[in-house]
Amino acid sequence: MTDDGGINVKLRSWANVKPALLAVVSPVERPAAPDPPAPFWALCKSLQKRQKQVTVEHYLGCVRHLVKKFYAMPGNGVGGSLHIVLDDGNTDRESVEWCHTYAREHGDKDGMALCDLLLTLTDEQREAL
Repeated sequence: MTDDGGINVKLRSWANVKPALLAVVSPVERPAAPDPPAPFWALCKSLQKRQKQVTVEHYLGCVRHLVKKFYAMPGNGVGGSLHIVLDDGNTDRESVEWCHTYAREHGDKDGMALCDLLLTLTDEQREAL
C-alpha cells in the first residue's frame, strides 16, 4: 500500500512479528563467536605431536614460522628467553637446554615450548633455521 496508513500498519505488524521470530531461532542457528586463537605454546606442542605425520621440509617450515611468531610477541624482539639461540646463533643442544631452564625459571611457557620444539631437531637443522 502506498498511503501513509498502510505503511504504518505494515511497520507495526512487522514490529510485532520480529520479536516472535527472534524467539524461535535456536542458539544453534545463531552464528557462534569465533574461537580465540590457540596460545603459542599450544601451537608448538601440537606441531611436536604431529612431527612423524608430516615431511621434514613441512615440519621445518612450521618451526620457522613459529620462531617468527615468537619474535613478534611482546618482549621477544631480540629472542626473549631464547636470545642466545635465536639471536646469537648458539644452536647447539646445550644452549637450547640452558634457554629451556631459563624460560622455566622465568615462567615463560612459550619459550619452554619453543625450546622443546627446537630440541626435536638435529644440530644441523637448528643451525639452518
